[in-house]
Amino acid sequence: LARSSAASDVYKRQDQDDVVPFEELKIAADALVKSEFEVYTLTSKGTGHSIGEDALRAALQFIKNIL
Repeated sequence: LARSSAASDVYKRQDQDDVVPFEELKIAADALVKSEFEVYTLTSKGTGHSIGEDALRAALQFIKNIL
């Protein structure tokens, strides 16, 4: 899980998503950063349009940190 005030600092081209182009992640994250949101991203290599086990662990840890 990566956090950055400059969303472009957190990308790794490691996806295989055939539904949403990977480039859309950067576009969305940059728009959120521009609107002053904290942005966290995680790209799971080879996962495709799904949620990998590493992403589930990261999401759980994120929730635990917030609560």
